[in-house]
Amino acid sequence: MRYNILHHNGITDHTVGAGNVYTGNRVPATKPGSEQATPDTPARYTNRSRERAGMRLGIMLPTFQDSYRRVLDAARYAEACNLDGVFCYDHIWPIGHPGEPAFSCFPLLGAIAASIPRLAIGTLVARVGLYAGVVQGTDMLVHSFEALRSIAPGRVIAGIGSGDSRSTPEDSAYGIESGSTASRRSLLRDAARSLAGRGIETWVGLGASASALRAGMILAASTGASINVWQADPSKIKPIVPDTLIPREGEHTDPLERAAEMENGNAHIAAYVSSRASSNFSRKEQSVPITWAGSLDHLTRADLESKQDVTGYAEALSLLARSGITWAVCAGIDAALLAEAARVAADNSGN
Repeated sequence: MRYNILHHNGITDHTVGAGNVYTGNRVPATKPGSEQATPDTPARYTNRSRERAGMRLGIMLPTFQDSYRRVLDAARYAEACNLDGVFCYDHIWPIGHPGEPAFSCFPLLGAIAASIPRLAIGTLVARVGLYAGVVQGTDMLVHSFEALRSIAPGRVIAGIGSGDSRSTPEDSAYGIESGSTASRRSLLRDAARSLAGRGIETWVGLGASASALRAGMILAASTGASINVWQADPSKIKPIVPDTLIPREGEHTDPLERAAEMENGNAHIAAYVSSRASSNFSRKEQSVPITWAGSLDHLTRADLESKQDVTGYAEALSLLARSGITWAVCAGIDAALLAEAARVAADNSGN
């Protein structure tokens, strides 16, 4: 089963391969010397990424259940383990399991933000079609993130996506017209531009196919956002800029249309693209931050006796860091195990 929602008296993540249960009785002490946010100085996830050579770590919260207290405890556990952020899915129910419980992401993140002053909080991902189906356009989605920012200034990450066919049953059950793929991608572009323009850190995700990754990089560059890749192979994340991706001065071609027109294009993610000048791109290169999310089990060596092993996870984190990933948001792993793997990875790299 994809989702293990409740497990005896504890909770376990709902991702394939999950088996690490948090029971609320293993909260480690806060790391001595950790930076603290003050009421007068809001934290921008003031934390401990120096040990990870700049790559921040987060976890997906176990939101597919009916106990708010357990989810809040899991967030506090992540904070006590010195992780950098916690993230929520945005589904009406777990994919493929109609009627099973799922917390709405924005109220839950608001509660976490008010209770825990250091962690970054975010969505992975909020689907533009879901909100546009209720209130036309992107206003409802944008205002939801602005409300979160009022509670947690400097700590909100707006992970947004266009959605796909797996979410259609949820929308249909509630009479939500999510629109065509093209219309959702247009909404995604508008939302990313609006959120980034308001100074809210924004991640966009369009899927894992080569064409989707190219389109996502172009969209991120044209809106001031980062790109989020789910379960992507780090070996395919390369700093490549196909000239055909870069609009020339005076061109008004939609970046998504340009990517869609490419035939048999480079399968790698373009990590450097042209920056914008007004409504067009200039020729100056800039780095587009790349964030990663998924299960580290898929990145560990096959010859390890157990994939849920600190050595294997440390290798996976090192691989992501070497690939230039700025954030790794992990699903299906205990927060303390993830923190220990990060420490081992840092020790092995000599940092």
